[in-house]
Amino acid sequence: MFWILVLFLLVFSITAAFRGMNLMSWTLGMALLLAGFAVLTNVSTAAVVALSVLFAAVAIPLNYKPLRRKWFSGPFLDIYQKMLPTLSDTEKAALEAGTVGWEGELFAGNPDWDSLLDQHWPQLSEAEQAFVDGPVEELCQMLKPWENSHELADLPPEVWTFLKEN
Repeated sequence: MFWILVLFLLVFSITAAFRGMNLMSWTLGMALLLAGFAVLTNVSTAAVVALSVLFAAVAIPLNYKPLRRKWFSGPFLDIYQKMLPTLSDTEKAALEAGTVGWEGELFAGNPDWDSLLDQHWPQLSEAEQAFVDGPVEELCQMLKPWENSHELADLPPEVWTFLKEN
């Protein structure tokens, strides 16, 4: 029966972690599970007391924030900071550059679509637009993707001539 109790405590802990239960709720659930086993089953009193003392030794410091920071979080953070590589100048500049804009909202999973539609998009100058409408369009008409990539494995001579002229 003792191992069933341990199994229930383990299953409850894994389920609580999976569901993102906060620490106080986890502690209360574990305490209720221990109390329920002590009252409703014939698990030996010594086993219940031993598990209760072990549980209290872990749960009390974890639920009391100053003790948790002193005994758990602080030492863990010190070790973790020693493991981290130092930031390069490029990474520092990127972090100090400001916000990430709309892309940050997108990758965070909560984009504001209206703000994307309201953004000002740069326009081509008249010379740039004329270049796109003229030589670029003419070049695109000359290209035949299948023939260029699969048959010739190169651009045809007239395209090379056109590129040299423009």
